Amino acid sequence: MPNESLVTPARSGAGTTKRRRLAAAALACLAVAGLWTAYCSTSVVVERVEVQIAGLPAAFDGFVVVQITDLHGRRFGSGGPLVAAIRTARPDIIAATGDYVDRSTGELTNIGPLFEALVDIAPVYAVSGNHDYLAGWSTVAAFLRQCGVVVLENKYVELDAGGNERLILAGVSDPATRRHDLAAAIPPDREAPPGTSAPVILLAHAPTLHQRLRDGDDAGDLALLDEVALTLAGHTHGGQIKLPLIGAMSNASGRPFPRSYVEGLSWEGHGWLYISRGLGYTILPLRFLSRPELTIVTLRSGRAGGQ
Repeated sequence: MPNESLVTPARSGAGTTKRRRLAAAALACLAVAGLWTAYCSTSVVVERVEVQIAGLPAAFDGFVVVQITDLHGRRFGSGGPLVAAIRTARPDIIAATGDYVDRSTGELTNIGPLFEALVDIAPVYAVSGNHDYLAGWSTVAAFLRQCGVVVLENKYVELDAGGNERLILAGVSDPATRRHDLAAAIPPDREAPPGTSAPVILLAHAPTLHQRLRDGDDAGDLALLDEVALTLAGHTHGGQIKLPLIGAMSNASGRPFPRSYVEGLSWEGHGWLYISRGLGYTILPLRFLSRPELTIVTLRSGRAGGQ
């Protein structure tokens, strides 16, 4: 009995030490995960993309488009690193592809300083997103215009370099809520003789149009996508939360664990599609393995992806 009384406390102490070590290791893992999540949620990565476009006029070879999207009311200010990175890129235009606020037009005060800074860098063109309609698109659009932004609601503008060298910048209202009108957004002179028509760059909040076309759904005016050289979209947040070895849990299309239309550049059989992860977040105020993105797109003359 005396021997047993001496051994039992020793075993108990060893078990306590082991549990403490496991608890400390678990806390350390949680701390690392928390720090990494905070980093993924707030640290903006600059993505540089070159896109070859067939028939691109020589004057637009090297044309730089900065894309920002999916702010969701996140405050960046006018003098922070985001504006500095955009200024350094020396863009010819800035394309804003929707979801400037998350749920309330009261969030517009957060993004005002950013857009006021952007219009001093380059012309800014914007289209609507689904959250903008949720909050009140007419108010959001008026605010953007007040900042000096050109709002494209199912319309286009011609970017003219002179000498009949043109680029068409088209913008559709939010496709995710089916407010788009491609027939109105794309110029009617698409039957022009070969070599005389201008390439079309399309701004659309969501990649929904391409996804529907690939699925064979709503193929009416979606056939007009054949006339688009490059579409710039957002909406997906790159999944916002990705699981290791699995990937994005969602791309905001209603499909769990999607394998396509999540992020990045893809050839869609008729033109290029680029999906930005965007700058903000929604539902949960965090990102994991899907960092916020500032996109710098450079247009190059050359063959299109499928040719």
